[in-house]
Amino acid sequence: MQRIIPFFLFVVVSFSAQAQRVGINTPSPSQALDVVGYSRLAGPTVPTGATSPGIATAVFTATMPTTASIFTSVPLGGIAISRVLSVYTQASFGNGTIPAGWPTNSNYEYNYYMNSTSNTIELRFLTTASSPLYGAPVKLFVTYQP
Repeated sequence: MQRIIPFFLFVVVSFSAQAQRVGINTPSPSQALDVVGYSRLAGPTVPTGATSPGIATAVFTATMPTTASIFTSVPLGGIAISRVLSVYTQASFGNGTIPAGWPTNSNYEYNYYMNSTSNTIELRFLTTASSPLYGAPVKLFVTYQP
C-alpha cells in the first residue's frame, strides 16, 4: 500500500501537467496550444466568392536603412510574395516599438514595399527626418498561405 500511493500521486501529477498543454503533430508541446504544421480556421460555411485557406506565419529580423536615400531588402526565405496575406512591422526605438506608417511623429515614418521581382520586402523611410530610426532593429511578422 505504501508503494501504491506515491505511484498514484505521480500519475495524477503527470496527467495534470500534460493537461495544461495541447500539441498537434508534436509529442511535447511547449505552449498552451502548440501546432507543428499549418492551420486552417473556418466557420461552418465559407461566404460565396471567398476562400478559407490554410495559413502560416513567419517572423524575420532586419536592420532599418542607415540613411533616407537607401532601403533595406528582407529576403522571405522561400515564401513567394504572391502567397503573403499580411505584413506587420515593428522598428525598435528607445523603450518601445514603432509600426510602419505610424503618422503621429514625422521623425519615425517608414513603410514597406513588397517587391515581387526580388521576392523581398523593402523597408523605406518616408521622410529624411526619420533619422532616429536609422540602423534600428526591426521585426517583420508575415502571414502567408503555404
